Amino acid sequence: VRARLFEPFVTSKGEEGGGLGLAISRGIARDHGGELAHERREDGEPGAQFTMRLPILAPAAARKREIAPAALGRILVVDDEEAVRDAVAATLNRLGAEAEAVPSGEEALRRCEGPTAWDGVLLDLRLEGAAGLDVHRRLRSLNPVVARRVVFMTGDHSDESLLREARATGRPVLEKPFTADELRRALTVPAGA
Repeated sequence: VRARLFEPFVTSKGEEGGGLGLAISRGIARDHGGELAHERREDGEPGAQFTMRLPILAPAAARKREIAPAALGRILVVDDEEAVRDAVAATLNRLGAEAEAVPSGEEALRRCEGPTAWDGVLLDLRLEGAAGLDVHRRLRSLNPVVARRVVFMTGDHSDESLLREARATGRPVLEKPFTADELRRALTVPAGA
């Protein structure tokens, strides 16, 4: 298990864990120029030991990006897993976006009905209730402009038919876990692309 600890969906907790915590945590550390590592315990006690190392100052390239971040605007994050939803929204806020997060496709559709202008919608393909592709189909009728700003995200790398169907919409698909740079690039794709 030690060799695969930071891979997404690897867990030793059975049904209790989703296997994303360490992958997301390492991604956040790396986004800040640092690292998260598993280390052997030297005290002989049971359990895991992790060390996060972060630079005191951001590397020069990261400082340059912080000075002039890409304008991402208002982004709606739709994911039924609270930890993922919160982590993605926090990353977007660090990138200079104004992120709001909702737990369901139905709530996302309600938020897209009104006058709120969304510059992007990060939409998980696997949601309880209405699936991401169904939400996107309904959004195309409800608000076609916002539907052209959807970026799908998924942790299901094994369902090729689902991935093909999502890509057939012409919208970007981010596979979890993704980095802050991948997130930024996906959201700055031109609206008509």
